[in-house]
Amino acid sequence: MLDLDRRSLLGLLGVALVELAAGCSSFRRPVRSTASAWLREIDRACTELRSGAISQSHWQSATEATLQGTDLPSLLAELEFERIVSELRLPDLGVTTQRLSRLENAFPGHRFIAKIFGVQRDRAIIPHGHRNMVSVHLVLSGEFDLRQFDRISETDEHMVIRQTVDETAPTDSASSISDEMNNVHWFRATSDRAYTLDLIVSNLADRPFEINNIDPQAGQRISATELKVPKLNVDEALRKYGKSNWEFAA
Repeated sequence: MLDLDRRSLLGLLGVALVELAAGCSSFRRPVRSTASAWLREIDRACTELRSGAISQSHWQSATEATLQGTDLPSLLAELEFERIVSELRLPDLGVTTQRLSRLENAFPGHRFIAKIFGVQRDRAIIPHGHRNMVSVHLVLSGEFDLRQFDRISETDEHMVIRQTVDETAPTDSASSISDEMNNVHWFRATSDRAYTLDLIVSNLADRPFEINNIDPQAGQRISATELKVPKLNVDEALRKYGKSNWEFAA
């Protein structure tokens, strides 16, 4: 990670930054920037989110645009990606993660958590929804099938969802979740190995974050666009979705 003096120098040299005006509803893909520039942008967006200056959906648009505007080789070098993945053991079910404390500590305050997620072919980041948190996900290497859903409502046992995304997520693509939009996501690796960089802001509004695994394949259709799906514990979800179980009628 670049030290603070070098980051300051890059700023003085006029590194292009994505504008995060709170009223903006759409974002252009920015000029590709150095890893230090995108880190400043992410940190600023997280600060504005926590202060209430921007909405969760605004944070999603801003951080996706920032990550997709990053020079990927520069970013991989800053993350020491090759060293990290050489030390990761990818499980037979589900995903493995590596916390990036050095990245988080580049700025005081720990306004976000940074992790690398790694998955083998046909293994999945199991379908799950969130509460009181946002996260953005950049595919660093490989390719995924990606499905996302809005969480419409829920009880202790079930969640009502509506599908919003069904697409291929290649290297250098970004997606995100929040309470406001695309709250539930489900990744399945379609390359031999696939990795994401996840940047997470949790415990929003001083409320503890929650993650609920769900069972889309056991969903009961309650309207033309909505499914009522059971919640699963981690072991149940890994057994059903951790390895090559993708069939699902939206």
